[in-house]
Amino acid sequence: MELHRLESGELRASLPANFSFKITSSPGEGRALVSTREIKHNQTVLTDSAILLGPASGNVCINCCRQQETSHCQRCHFLLCSTCLPDAVAAGNQDDPCSKDAGNQDDPSCQESSSCHSRNVEECDLLVALGYTQDMYNVILPLRFGLLRHKDPDMYDWLLQYMDHNHQRQLLNPRFQTSVDRLAVIVTTLLEDISLDTAKRMVGILFTNCFQFSARGIEARALYPLVSLVNHSCIPNLRHTNLIQELGETDGEILVMQLETQRTVKPGTQLTIRYSDYTQGHLQRQKFLREQWYFWCHCPRCSDPTEFGTRTSGLPCTKQDCAGLFLPKELPVKSFQLSLTSSQESLDSSKDPATSSNESMSPVSSSNERVTSSCEQATSSKESSVEVSSRAIVRSPSKTVASPEESMASSEEPVWVCTSCGRTEAESLVEKRELEILQMARTVPRPYNITSCLQQLHTISKLLHTNHFILMELKQKFLFSFSMNLKKVRDLSVDQKIKLQPLWNAQENDLYFYQYK
Repeated sequence: MELHRLESGELRASLPANFSFKITSSPGEGRALVSTREIKHNQTVLTDSAILLGPASGNVCINCCRQQETSHCQRCHFLLCSTCLPDAVAAGNQDDPCSKDAGNQDDPSCQESSSCHSRNVEECDLLVALGYTQDMYNVILPLRFGLLRHKDPDMYDWLLQYMDHNHQRQLLNPRFQTSVDRLAVIVTTLLEDISLDTAKRMVGILFTNCFQFSARGIEARALYPLVSLVNHSCIPNLRHTNLIQELGETDGEILVMQLETQRTVKPGTQLTIRYSDYTQGHLQRQKFLREQWYFWCHCPRCSDPTEFGTRTSGLPCTKQDCAGLFLPKELPVKSFQLSLTSSQESLDSSKDPATSSNESMSPVSSSNERVTSSCEQATSSKESSVEVSSRAIVRSPSKTVASPEESMASSEEPVWVCTSCGRTEAESLVEKRELEILQMARTVPRPYNITSCLQQLHTISKLLHTNHFILMELKQKFLFSFSMNLKKVRDLSVDQKIKLQPLWNAQENDLYFYQYK
């Protein structure tokens, strides 16, 4: 991707001719990626390198975000691994010969040293001024964003065009926005040429658009220039994979996001990924997307009360002798329409975190998933910690997405309707019932063994229909827990089973503590 600044000062991005998509933009919807030709199933659509990378934990190297053999930099005291720690500091010198104070930055030998190569001197000086506490790792990524202003002005301006959702946070989560504001104050104090409003926007953009993940000993938050433009759908046409690309001994590694098609994509179709776990029910998905990225999803799955005939979110009707299921009433599409294609996929909805990515990091439950952690309550100065969104990229609501503010304007509470008798029930009551059953399903049976787990499954099966997502989640957990033991049992004689029973019991106890401690 190349950035070009027009005479008017407007920044435009041009993509290589061999790319199978283009960047589109519309008022209210924001930017999106739309296919320009047919893309076959399992084709790689995009491989995007992180433009900004920062630690997602206070226990990893702030440079490469690895958990290996870290020690404190003797200048700024933040954690660095043995590879990234400047040689001079690692050798025990209190003063880095390449620091500003030493005045040797222009010395060729200094420029070639591993100290200059591995660390950003200006960044280290800012961290010295900041002062070290373990939770201040949250400031590092916003600082790197700010430093990009002079290193790559065009990319800095491009990233500033991403959605920040600060307005929605202020309306719907003022406590969280207060934490964002506090972090912005720290940034603008360290980077005096950046205004407070710009700093708030930078922090909001990172919260909205970063992917957070853990892989191969790395705990990182990453911002991607193109992946961050991909919108959300609960039935996306793309899947994403986090890759660690080897660059060599001197250059280290970079984090790469790869997008591949999950089915054939027709020309003019908006490209989408998923921010939420596909096993979540209707209420869980909508709540997650609303709280993290401030939009209501109206993708084909969310717009169909039966979720393509599975009725995976349906709860039994409360009327006596009624065999029907409560399903969500069709969601009204309150947002704009986007005419991309007659294909059903053009209904794919968007998000707005030019992120999720995260993630994210399934819930980001496999290498193909975005790593999952969410924008939780952020931190204030040196007191608490600001979590950058891990799920993904959700920028502006796309065609089938309605914002929470629009929905709040309607005072009527959504209702669910019985498929048999037509009885209605307030969504809040449906949610309450669902949460009660979820609590039952997530209560660990004791003793934790196959028999007790099957009994729990049998009990909850009486409350739900076969396809309900809670039952599917419970079955998946039990299969994972006991599949190894079942494989062992199948190939053993009776005597061997008796002898190994104590060992299996011990394994089950270990598994219990591993999963539920």
